[in-house]
Amino acid sequence: MIGQLTIVGGRGSKGSYEGNDYDKTTLNVLVPYSRSNKNAFGLDAIPARFGKEENAEPFKQGKHYPLVVECDYEMVASGGGVQIEIYEVIKFINVPNAVSQANK
Repeated sequence: MIGQLTIVGGRGSKGSYEGNDYDKTTLNVLVPYSRSNKNAFGLDAIPARFGKEENAEPFKQGKHYPLVVECDYEMVASGGGVQIEIYEVIKFINVPNAVSQANK
């Protein structure tokens, strides 16, 4: 789906750990707490997957956070809750003249 997400930070990482290679970017996205949880209020940041480590580069260059982006993403249920997978950042909403790098 195409929509807006608020990014509050993230991390790109690439390497090898105990013989397993990894290459990923994780962006921390603001989401509201469930209204059914009477003890929680406001927003929380949850990790969203965004492909390879190189996808983190446009988020490091002179941005001010929180950052609103228009993107193609999907929310999917997993065993422990909801996961967000970002497929493409179409544009940075609140950063003048910024454009998305190739999403790989």
